[in-house]
Amino acid sequence: MNEQTTQERTAQDIKALGDSVYVINELVAIATLSDQQKKFLKANVDHISLMLAKEHIIADTGSKTAFTAAVDAGTAKLA
Repeated sequence: MNEQTTQERTAQDIKALGDSVYVINELVAIATLSDQQKKFLKANVDHISLMLAKEHIIADTGSKTAFTAAVDAGTAKLA
C-alpha cells in the first residue's frame, strides 16, 4: 500500500470509529435497551476495540480519547 492509500484508509477508519462513538453515545443515553439495541451496542464497542489495536490506527497521531471513552461507556451500559 502506498502512503496516500494508507492515509486515505486511516481517514476512513477514523471516520468509521467516530460513527461508532455516535451510535454508542446514543444508545448509552437510552434508559432501557432492547435486546437488539444491546447487540448493536456490543457490535460498536467491539468495532472500536478491534480498530484501536490496528497498527495504522495506533500510528495515527490524533486523539483517541473519544474512542476509549465510548468503549468504557458502552461496556458499562452492557454490564
